[in-house]
Amino acid sequence: MSIPNNLISLAEFLEMKKSYDVSIKSKLGNQETQSVWFSFENLQAYFTYIEKQATEKNIKVSGIRFHMVTQTKDNKQLTLALTPTFESVTKHIDFDPVHSLKEQPATLKSIETDKDKVGETGGILNRGVLCPIVCP
Repeated sequence: MSIPNNLISLAEFLEMKKSYDVSIKSKLGNQETQSVWFSFENLQAYFTYIEKQATEKNIKVSGIRFHMVTQTKDNKQLTLALTPTFESVTKHIDFDPVHSLKEQPATLKSIETDKDKVGETGGILNRGVLCPIVCP
């Protein structure tokens, strides 16, 4: 197995984290989300699920976009929502494989006003565990 080409060093990670602390955490306080954790099993299940849904509809998943969002319960904690993307010319566009048709990706933009589809569970992942709430 080859080493992924987008790995970073611990030094780069620590510099990025320091930058976050200075620019975001210092403005929002110590209760702001510092990280979001997903179990390996849940991520594997998610990737398998969206790949199966997309393959059944002959759509190639080009990647996963990580969106910064707030928890809807209190809007005080940041979290991540993951969406699959497909490649269209030179762009990677978010889509929902569950609501897609054969060879026709249902872009999030195209279904955001469809009350039936918007209310149903689709191909977007959330429910990560927030830190600092669960951090030691």
